[in-house]
Amino acid sequence: MDESAITCRISELLLVLNSHHSLSDLASDALTVVPELFSLLTDENVVNQQEKVDAIMELSDLLPNICPPKELIIALLDQADSFKDYVKFKALLSPIQKSIQLLPLKSRFFSLDLAADNLYEHLASEPLPEDETELVETLALGTGKSADNLSQTVLDFLKFLEPFVNDLSWFNKQSTGMPNNSKKHVRNLTVSFIKVLNRPLGYLNLSAAEPKTLCYLCAECCMISISRLQSNFIKMIEESLEHNETVARIVKQRKLLEEKQILSGRSEDLDDFEGSKSCLEELVPEIGLGVIAYLIFSQNLQFSSFPQVYTSYYIFSICRRFIVLLLKSSHSQLVHKGLQLCSSSLEKFPAKSFDCQELDCDEMKELIKSLMHVVISTKVKELNVLAVTTFQKFLKLYDVDGRIIFLKFVSETFHQSNVQAYIVTLVKNEMADCMEQHGENSDEAAIFLKKFFSQFFDTKRLIEKSVLDDGDKILATLNLLRFLVIRDRHDCNVTGIWNYIPAIQENYLKTLRANLKVMRSVIQEKIQRLKTGGLAASGQNSEFAMDVKIKDQILDDLTPEQQKDALQSTCNNIDLIESVLIRVEQLIDEEKSLGLPQ
Repeated sequence: MDESAITCRISELLLVLNSHHSLSDLASDALTVVPELFSLLTDENVVNQQEKVDAIMELSDLLPNICPPKELIIALLDQADSFKDYVKFKALLSPIQKSIQLLPLKSRFFSLDLAADNLYEHLASEPLPEDETELVETLALGTGKSADNLSQTVLDFLKFLEPFVNDLSWFNKQSTGMPNNSKKHVRNLTVSFIKVLNRPLGYLNLSAAEPKTLCYLCAECCMISISRLQSNFIKMIEESLEHNETVARIVKQRKLLEEKQILSGRSEDLDDFEGSKSCLEELVPEIGLGVIAYLIFSQNLQFSSFPQVYTSYYIFSICRRFIVLLLKSSHSQLVHKGLQLCSSSLEKFPAKSFDCQELDCDEMKELIKSLMHVVISTKVKELNVLAVTTFQKFLKLYDVDGRIIFLKFVSETFHQSNVQAYIVTLVKNEMADCMEQHGENSDEAAIFLKKFFSQFFDTKRLIEKSVLDDGDKILATLNLLRFLVIRDRHDCNVTGIWNYIPAIQENYLKTLRANLKVMRSVIQEKIQRLKTGGLAASGQNSEFAMDVKIKDQILDDLTPEQQKDALQSTCNNIDLIESVLIRVEQLIDEEKSLGLPQ
């Protein structure tokens, strides 16, 4: 469209909008006219006056042809501070992009930095798709109206940035006329893409699938753009983390100086403080960096352009902090990315690659804790299965000493009965594997039993905790004992279990049987009270009076029907524990009858 056609079309559009402004008004006073035009983009007009909306969209796209670019950019960005809807956002993108491109190359990217920050604020303020907070089987697939609308907004923003990626691409470093501080602008533009991956894309399902989802295409576009700006992803990540640490350190130092000034009563200008400019720079969002690591190493996005010069362990050491960050998130999509990144990172190592010294690393311990927290807390079955699989994969990477320290660390960190039960089961599996591989020469199985015996058969814990509260761990311990009595006969005694049997019988099993008897009496008494007209308050007229808790609720606080169900469930649990206990005692007696010294 030539200049005369453009001016003619603008005049026609002004007539459609019933605007009293002329073409010369637009050209000379964009700061006044642009706000008036965009004020017509109301919800009512979007619904009922589509012709007006189309006219404004077309007119805004033509404005860079007649308005001074700097003035128009300022006028449009003023609108960016006030809009909240997609229509205004889309109307702004093209004219801002064209106006910036009309600026001289040496000053263009300052305006780009300002515009990108302002426009991203709209993406950051957009509501995210609802997270899975109830018990569900699988995660959302990344499709649906909410996710698609959000992804479309992201895609429009990425298209806005695309021509500037071409200008600053590391392939074009020798381009003439590039500003001397182009490195800073490359970094700022890179951070724009990282911020998009941080939010909203990090909170959407970015798993590779066919056909590709819109949100995955957005992630793919981000990664392609970053790869054109940065020749080495790992170097970019390391520099971003170093930048964050520098900013945090300078901010801390500045705060200390301010506190000293307050105490001394002096007031000095800190603008000349070393690094004061750095402390004004924003931090690179680490979740965004974690999403980049997930896309490269889990989804293999841009993996072919990744320099193949780093060892698997070095990459894992880089990814480790992001895995912990993602696993600690409260959003299931971020947790999923953390689990996938952890799993794919661990797959690079053969079994027993790590020794126990690895567990001296605080970051490794934090990773183990974060992983176990997901195992016991997630409400999404898909995440739970992935977390358990990843945890077991992680455990297998250690040698025997390392696995013992690994499991000891978890059991000493998490005292919940279900976690303790899980540790007992894992130790049982470890001992089974050892005996399967080495038969009667399984010293490793004996080491496992020796290291965990006092913890598993802890009579003090049995006395202090209710049978109901510790039921999972008690059952797992009895199952371990049953397995060992059956698998490791007394004439073999590979694990050394028969050396411990007398102490187990006299202390653990005897105490457990007594506790079961007391608990059964309490439950039977409460059932009887319920049948005769309800439960009396705890502590009244009962030799065995105590508060019985069901899932952290005191029984007396439940309705009669809930009390009935809870008491029946409790009886079933006691019966189950007692039946396993009886079977274990029978197996031990049978072995003794075969000739074990009394």
